[in-house]
Amino acid sequence: MSEAGAALVAAGVSLFVGTGTFVASFVVARLQAKQAVELKREDLRTEYMAESVIRRLLLHTKWRKRSFVAIKAVVGDGFEEDELRRHLVRAGAVCIPGSKEKGNELWGLMERNDDQFG
Repeated sequence: MSEAGAALVAAGVSLFVGTGTFVASFVVARLQAKQAVELKREDLRTEYMAESVIRRLLLHTKWRKRSFVAIKAVVGDGFEEDELRRHLVRAGAVCIPGSKEKGNELWGLMERNDDQFG
């Protein structure tokens, strides 16, 4: 085989390997991006459901306020305490003034506890 023929074979092999590598990388990147979107969607769904449960709990006609411990028991142990407090705020809840100092952190919806905020 001549040098020109060997060079053409080497170029063809390089082109084939390069194209295959590009296609494989593209497919893997696309799958990773799709998986990341699904994970984010699941996270958002979990957050929405937690806030929905909190809001329904605080809208219950029997109670205007609920202790943080009771809310945590209903929502579950899947959230750290500060994360659960963020969900409470997103759901429209506020911490009742003075309740933390008494050792019984109470939360309620702002619209149902206007009298607590002079």
